[in-house]
Amino acid sequence: MSDEYHSRLVSRLYNSYSKSERELLETLDEIEQSRSEVFLYPLIEIYKKIKSKSFSHYFIIALGEINSPTAISVLKDLFQEPDTKESDKIWMLPYFGKNNQFDTSFIKFCLGQIQKLKIEKKIIYEVTSDFNLEKILSFLKSSKTLSDTNLNDLREVVLDANQIRSVRKISLLYWLREKPSENLQYLIDNYEQIRQDNLDIILAHELKGWKGSRVEILIKLIKEKGYARAKEILNEAERETEKEKQQQSLQKQENQYPNIKLVNQIIDLRRKINLVCQADQNLKFDVFIDTETISGQQESVQTREMLVSRCIDLRDILQNITPESRRHNATLDEAKKIIHHITDDGLKKSLNSLQLNLMLKGVKLPTDFFGLRKINQAVSLIAAHPTKTKDLIRTLKPLNLFDLYKKDNWQSLHTEILKLYKDSLDNLLKNFQKTK
Repeated sequence: MSDEYHSRLVSRLYNSYSKSERELLETLDEIEQSRSEVFLYPLIEIYKKIKSKSFSHYFIIALGEINSPTAISVLKDLFQEPDTKESDKIWMLPYFGKNNQFDTSFIKFCLGQIQKLKIEKKIIYEVTSDFNLEKILSFLKSSKTLSDTNLNDLREVVLDANQIRSVRKISLLYWLREKPSENLQYLIDNYEQIRQDNLDIILAHELKGWKGSRVEILIKLIKEKGYARAKEILNEAERETEKEKQQQSLQKQENQYPNIKLVNQIIDLRRKINLVCQADQNLKFDVFIDTETISGQQESVQTREMLVSRCIDLRDILQNITPESRRHNATLDEAKKIIHHITDDGLKKSLNSLQLNLMLKGVKLPTDFFGLRKINQAVSLIAAHPTKTKDLIRTLKPLNLFDLYKKDNWQSLHTEILKLYKDSLDNLLKNFQKTK
């Protein structure tokens, strides 16, 4: 950022602190985001003038965000000043912890706050007590100074029904996670007291996601003897867990079988086309032969070899048409009036035979047969000659498939081929339904 911008912010800081709290907080927010050491001494100077104000902690945040060892040193000095509010000292703790500053005076202050909480039943600050407690306990955990004595003090806060619920919740979180086996056993042994102190509802929330034999015992106790709300919390957690398992299972299935929906649509379209043709008095035959190999198209394709294998199967699926649907008596000349570039050998090919039979029986079809021949050519080429680049370009480009092939994007290429086949079948079915 420019020096001019910094100068304007400093000027706004001095002009707003005694006039407009809203403008001051906006200015502090910009300073916090800049993290520039330029603002260090202006912040210190003004903070000392407004220490008693309710918004003083915003200056602590701005100082803490400055990327400089000097800023931490300044905060340490401010911490020791007798007129610095306890709430501001607590706002300093995350920055001390982040910079591995675990001075004895900081730890002593935090332990004193826990004692105060235990004895006075509350912590009176400008911001909510549970928010401050989170900072205190997080700092003590980082400093590795939560001794058995401190944990016992914390346990008293947890078990004290007169404490604010949010304070009990945060205390439980840190107390329980510091020595999980030992403290879970304590809760099991003293469950009746816990229930009477309305702790089982808070405990039910905390146990969500926990595993182990002691956790199972405690959950069983709550379900058997706990308050209705505690039981419902556990039931909700179990339902959420089951839902997550189902979602993970579905995701795993989608990863392993990414084309499952597409293949099911293809199977359904083939079945419907068979039904329509069977019901037509001029036709009365199935077109497609049921084949289990089509289910193999559901699986993911990660390599060229896997794509070749899928295309070999798909080529068979495309060409595997019932003898009745292929039976026609057209000569080559008659066939050329329908499929213009057909050859003598082409008269025997399954898709050509199907199209000739249908059209000679009065079914109106487009010359390209809804792209089925082009799809068949593409999968046949990939199946038989997967490295013939010139042929691949000529065959795949008109279908918008060559870029995927060139980028080795085998899964997407396979999916797009299946989509083309599905669309062709869909158009064929609509054509039958329209001309019926």
